[in-house]
Amino acid sequence: MLPVRPNAHARYDARERAYEYQITTRKNPLLVGRAFYFFKKCDISLMNEAAALLVGEHDFTSFSKVKTDVNHFVCTIKKAHWAKKR
Repeated sequence: MLPVRPNAHARYDARERAYEYQITTRKNPLLVGRAFYFFKKCDISLMNEAAALLVGEHDFTSFSKVKTDVNHFVCTIKKAHWAKKR
């Protein structure tokens, strides 16, 4: 891991990003705004089949703002999976 420059910008200087999304099947007031509440049981193996389709290089122009300073919308997804928290 390389040290971060003191004047580094989190958005413009990042070389990689990681995101974590949470789904809950039980209502919990402590998770409001932090997890998506889904009222049915989740099929994690089926969700992982769908997540595997995201791995690779893809053009995300359709999901991007129209007027932006970014000159390309191709991103490489290195890993995508769902796991059940214990």
